[in-house]
Amino acid sequence: MSISISNRLVSFTAAAAAIGFLVHGVAVPAIAQIRAALTKDVDHPIRQPFNVTSLIDISPGGGTEYRTTALTVPAGKRAVLEHLACAGGAPVDTKVAYFAALYNVSPNPGRTSFLYAAPILTAADPVFNRFVGSQSFRAYSDPGSEVRFVVKLANATMGFGSFDCSLSGHYVDLAY
Repeated sequence: MSISISNRLVSFTAAAAAIGFLVHGVAVPAIAQIRAALTKDVDHPIRQPFNVTSLIDISPGGGTEYRTTALTVPAGKRAVLEHLACAGGAPVDTKVAYFAALYNVSPNPGRTSFLYAAPILTAADPVFNRFVGSQSFRAYSDPGSEVRFVVKLANATMGFGSFDCSLSGHYVDLAY
């Protein structure tokens, strides 16, 4: 009985060795069989980033709303607006209501909307208040439309001040 068990063990070992030789000697390693799939992401065309900055000056008697054009969307492109940030200062008697980007709403040409960034008073001294505001979002503006920066004051100012506003995002090509 011990001979038949040892014969079976030897037979099993020889068979396993033969299978191992065939697998390793003939088969291509598994890693060599893996190839990167060539894909094209048609849902996300190449993004063309932009960052525009503009200085908005405020002055006595200038009212409570100040606007300036940030960018005009090029023909054949759609602007994807992603981040608005404004920082600056005004006389101590002046309070900022909001910072905003005014843009044409896609897909409704001619309709405009605001993207707001709430101002935060960061420093005050006897003469000057400093404000900052920053907001991330996602909005779209169509070719040929203008995107504007807006600084809205809660009250008319009695002095001079200025705000740097920045808008970032990217353009995408439109398929016609």
